Amino acid sequence: MLDLPSLQGKKEYLSSPFVTAGNRVYMVGYQDGTFPDLGWHIAGEMGGVWDHPIKLLDGFRVALSLNNGSDSFCLTNASAFINYPVSNMHIFNWQQEHIQVNRFQFVPDGEESLVVEFVICNDGKEKRDISFALRPVRHVGQGRKKYMVHHLWFTAET
Repeated sequence: MLDLPSLQGKKEYLSSPFVTAGNRVYMVGYQDGTFPDLGWHIAGEMGGVWDHPIKLLDGFRVALSLNNGSDSFCLTNASAFINYPVSNMHIFNWQQEHIQVNRFQFVPDGEESLVVEFVICNDGKEKRDISFALRPVRHVGQGRKKYMVHHLWFTAET
């Protein structure tokens, strides 16, 4: 957790929107960690990752797997949401496997970028090989693809 003032969301609001915003880029999704269709101005198209007026992504999907993929867990049902002045975090719990995932995101001002960090904690007693899969979701037209550049960095610590 960050050493900043924060607001912990209530469980009954996990199916309501959140925003992570800088002065160039912003991301809109739900506090449960999903990116459902939302918005009325352009029906169902206002969520996702934007570099206004360009929609970069409709969102992204993340899954963990164990035992060569035979056991999997999708990060689609956060147990908690925390809002900070400059960022926010979703907390996911794979209870039967004793794994917690914290998804932390922020948008730096003055930059056309979004930073998303995943911290995976194995609270079990045994060492495990955990696979991580991130899939961008985009339903944008061909004309917009020329603006999309994805940079993904992965750092694993044991």
